[in-house]
Amino acid sequence: MVTNRRLVPNDGPDFYKTPAWGTQALLDQPLAWLEPVECLIAVKMESLRKKLEAGDFKQDPVIGYTHARISFAVGSIQKRHGPVIELSMNEILKTKPHLIVWNEKKFEISEQALTLCRMNGEYKMGAQLEYGEMAEKRQVDLLCYFKDTQTLFAYEIKRANSKNDSGKESKMLQNMHLFHALLKSYGESRGLEIQEVGAKTIAYYGTLTLPPQYHLVPDQFNEHFRCDVTSELDQVDGLYAKAAQLLLGAF
Repeated sequence: MVTNRRLVPNDGPDFYKTPAWGTQALLDQPLAWLEPVECLIAVKMESLRKKLEAGDFKQDPVIGYTHARISFAVGSIQKRHGPVIELSMNEILKTKPHLIVWNEKKFEISEQALTLCRMNGEYKMGAQLEYGEMAEKRQVDLLCYFKDTQTLFAYEIKRANSKNDSGKESKMLQNMHLFHALLKSYGESRGLEIQEVGAKTIAYYGTLTLPPQYHLVPDQFNEHFRCDVTSELDQVDGLYAKAAQLLLGAF
């Protein structure tokens, strides 16, 4: 049962100032971590609204302008949901006292690690390599250090509402191996004491065919992170769905 209303700010991006968005977001309780997530939703939806108003999308000669606009809007809403999921998971987990949480936009991958992948396809998850000799950079969407067990996990976050082709899943699997091999040295370079490391792909909606040891699906989130994550993620989904429905209803 909804017991509180959290007002959408009036001094944020244009999204908040547009009449269509001038509604109250209904939440079970105010969430301290929510403000940056709300702002990101606002920015994503406002940029999409402007594109739709300007006709800034590729029209289809078969389905016509109106249906092409709807198709573009739906696809864009799904695509923009990914960064919202990523930010939400980071902000939620930062509030948990047993975790240290951050992300790494430029995780350095060494030539040695890449060579092992090329030679072996996939190397054993027990391999540990030195971090810092960069051949290329890859993004780690989420890093969690469990203080009591001194365990560091790296995560790639995917919306995972439909199946990926084999090429994309092969790249995800390679990332898991690369992150795992370099993670212990990386964590120690940040001054952390590391006993164990792990790497997983978070399949937000659960549609992923990686081997089970390499991914997390929704019914595993709470147990893995050792706290309630799913109920707060449900709140974000509700807000994003409301914003999406408002936008689609306006067009």
